Amino acid sequence: MTNTVIADNAVAKVLYGMQIAYDNALQPDIQASTLSLATYPDNLRLFAVADSNGDGGSDFLWQDRNTNEVVLWTRDGTTIKSKTVVASPAAGFTAVAAYDV
Repeated sequence: MTNTVIADNAVAKVLYGMQIAYDNALQPDIQASTLSLATYPDNLRLFAVADSNGDGGSDFLWQDRNTNEVVLWTRDGTTIKSKTVVASPAAGFTAVAAYDV
C-alpha cells in the first residue's frame, strides 16, 4: 500500500511530497521517500491541499499574509502549472479549509 503525505517545512519554506509504503500488516518496515514539490515566499500561508482541477493530483491553496488574497497553485507532478488569485476576503478573515474545490 502507498499513501502520499504533503509536508510543509515552514522554516525552509519548502513543501515536500512524502510517499509512504507499507504492507497490509503495518509491519515496522514502513518506508518513506520525499520529493521537493515547491518553495514559497514568507508572505504565503498554506491552508489546504486539494485536487482543484480534477486531474487526480493535489493542488495548493494559500493565503497571502500581506494582501489577504487566497491563491491557488495548480500542479502537474512536481511542476507548478499556474498561480491564480481565487478570492479576496476582507481584512480579518482567515482561510482555514477547502472542500471539493
